[in-house]
Amino acid sequence: MALPYARSIAEEHLYMRLHPCVCGSVAGTGIRHGTGVIAQGLTSDHEFVCKGCGAERRFVFRLPGLTPQYDDMYGGPDPSQIIDAGEWRMVALDAMGRAQLLRRQSTGVRKIFDRGDQKPQLRRAFEEALASYQEMLKFIPPAADTIPDSAFFTENGRRIRAREPYVAFERSFIEAMIDGVRSDLAADG
Repeated sequence: MALPYARSIAEEHLYMRLHPCVCGSVAGTGIRHGTGVIAQGLTSDHEFVCKGCGAERRFVFRLPGLTPQYDDMYGGPDPSQIIDAGEWRMVALDAMGRAQLLRRQSTGVRKIFDRGDQKPQLRRAFEEALASYQEMLKFIPPAADTIPDSAFFTENGRRIRAREPYVAFERSFIEAMIDGVRSDLAADG
């Protein structure tokens, strides 16, 4: 069986977050991480015990090279091979939801309950949303206006594609979302 190809450590961690244990937990204890060498290159190996049910979990990824250098959060100009366009949409929506919640908490509620400075968490949520929308764009061929059906290669991604409006996967809509998140980052981040 071919190992899943992860472009960066951030993509590895997001993939693991998107694949919870059968009990539903994504948290783990006793985390061990190592690297290895196989005929196709380097590997990254994560082992841990599920906090929810105690099951042993393991994820092994194939890596792009010795020292991958990317300007973006998740890696390179090519689309992900392990997280599909629908899942990136879900991650973007989740990050924007966290940002909106943090925004509300940093106003009157923070003063009452002294939640402290939430700006770093708010910035991180906006950055994750921005990177996720940018990842969605990588699935659109240069001459096309929308993400092709082939970019929804996971069961979860196909389910998200079926329930979201068609426009959510069009270039113009995604670019507008990117512009909006950049504005939010400039204002709040």
